[in-house]
Amino acid sequence: MALPTDLFYNTGIATYVWLLTNRKAKARRGKVQLIDASGERFWKSLRKNLGSKRREIPPEARNTIVRIFHDMANGGGDWSDVSKIFDTEDFGYREWCGYVESTGFKAKGAIASPTSTSTRP
Repeated sequence: MALPTDLFYNTGIATYVWLLTNRKAKARRGKVQLIDASGERFWKSLRKNLGSKRREIPPEARNTIVRIFHDMANGGGDWSDVSKIFDTEDFGYREWCGYVESTGFKAKGAIASPTSTSTRP
């Protein structure tokens, strides 16, 4: 979930929240939901800046974000521009295969593709 900038004290960087669990509901298994809550409809300006904190997410926007997540909004409808759901396979991955040499304890490794049979660099 992407949050707006200027949301936290003394930092103006963008913030991302990851909600992770190994106990997903059946409908969510193998899926990743991306929510862009950085748009103006999800925050309001503070009356008085607190350092670099210039924005806040009001309770009604928080409820909207939770509803988007809970309902698994995906394209179409009111939230097509802020919520998308993808299969985990859409992101791909590379597996880290490493080994340690017995002399010098110098760690070495290689990136192996899922079809690669070699684990040595």
